[in-house]
Amino acid sequence: DIRFKRIFIAVLIAFFIWLYVKLEYNYIYQFDIPIVPVNIKEGMVIKNEIPKYATLKLEGKGSSLMGLHLLWKSEVEFILDLTTINYNWECEPNNYLSWVRMPSGYESIEIKEIIRPEMILIELDKLKTVRVPIFSENISVIPSEHYIKVGKIKLIPDSVAISGPESRVDNIKKIDTEIIEFRNKKKLFNGYVSINKVNEDLFGYDINGVNYYVDIQILSEKTLEALSIEVTDVPQGFRARVEPGTVSNLKIRGGINFLNDVDEEDIKVKIPWKKEWKRYREYREKLVITHPEDVISYDEFPTVYTVIIE
Repeated sequence: DIRFKRIFIAVLIAFFIWLYVKLEYNYIYQFDIPIVPVNIKEGMVIKNEIPKYATLKLEGKGSSLMGLHLLWKSEVEFILDLTTINYNWECEPNNYLSWVRMPSGYESIEIKEIIRPEMILIELDKLKTVRVPIFSENISVIPSEHYIKVGKIKLIPDSVAISGPESRVDNIKKIDTEIIEFRNKKKLFNGYVSINKVNEDLFGYDINGVNYYVDIQILSEKTLEALSIEVTDVPQGFRARVEPGTVSNLKIRGGINFLNDVDEEDIKVKIPWKKEWKRYREYREKLVITHPEDVISYDEFPTVYTVIIE
């Protein structure tokens, strides 16, 4: 009703009069502002972690402080000038209150002190860039039943350039991707994954992520009819033969498309020479079979062969 509206308007006017009076008083106000290093010598970089923020104490009229907080707070910074610094420096921020950058129009606000940090330690080092491989161990792939992942997960690009302080960047040997998992896959798939950046405050990276490619194929078998057995590293003046001299019907398992390209030349069947072997003796030995990485298993019969030294 009209009476209620009049009361409300009166209270509102009284509030603004009270607020206006209060805002004319002086107040102490503190808030956090970013610390921004500038003018680092060419070819150098900060190698230690420094505080990101400083706690600043100000004094001024309430109206000015409110305007600064509501409109320009993001513009207030502590500019850490490193023009004259070659290696190390212990900076006491309270000695450099003039480095606090305030927006135009707020000169009436007095900068009282920087409460925290009391000290900023600066350590400079040579700037260096290294290129390290990106590993895919954090990409987990679980194919559907009767399917298999063929080959390694392909990453493009497969390396990243990292820039930072020489004494620290030299210790980075690899970078991983972020953790990601795929289940029940039945065919080749690809996508994008971010890299797991190490300490972005100290290091710069030329990329943020990589494209991955994963080949999934139906699990299959293939039988190789006859593989010759070789005794390797036979000393000069000796001869060695194996009975039987071949492996018949070796069954290998892997992805169907991969197995189509595998033949007898890709599977090596060997028995390494042993230094204790003597002429005119026979030895019972197991085979050593080497094969492409994506042959996941194989069967061989018999499991022990006779080596005859002549």
